[in-house]
Amino acid sequence: MTTIKPRAKLTGRQTQCTSCGELFVEVNTFDYHRVGSFETRTTASTRRCMTVEEMTDNRLLQRDGGFWAISNRTPKTPRLTHQRKSSDPSKDVLRVQEGEASAGVL
Repeated sequence: MTTIKPRAKLTGRQTQCTSCGELFVEVNTFDYHRVGSFETRTTASTRRCMTVEEMTDNRLLQRDGGFWAISNRTPKTPRLTHQRKSSDPSKDVLRVQEGEASAGVL
């Protein structure tokens, strides 16, 4: 059974899905979370909301306040980070860091 979230106070381009109750930073992100085919003369509609797991797997990140945004990076993409160990550049270290994409990135 789906639990609907209470209606949020929305500002600007923010949206809330009336089916699943999730919050989105803009209409494009809301549209992205809706999947399936529309009804035609010969087939029934298969439109539905992505699950939270599906949204996470498909480049959506939940920001502060619970609003979903589309990341410009695939989650868990390895990133190179530069660590300065001393004033001698030959002693600097490049590390591969796995992790979620930053929530502030669209």
